[in-house]
Amino acid sequence: MAKEIVNIINENEYVEILQQAVAKIHTARTALARQVNSSVHSAYWKLGTLLVEKQLEGGYGSGVVKSLLLT
Repeated sequence: MAKEIVNIINENEYVEILQQAVAKIHTARTALARQVNSSVHSAYWKLGTLLVEKQLEGGYGSGVVKSLLLT
């Protein structure tokens, strides 16, 4: 199939289109990785905030984290 495309457009155009396609895929993958990383970071931040709040409610040494690990 690649040879058919090369026959329709010249080789320079084919290489340019291929490079543009690869660049767009790379850009999309990078953006997706950043979004996933941001979501994971946000989830861990919220989890940390929740644990600190529960620890403050129960008082220092109340074993909030330890009790969560045992369930």
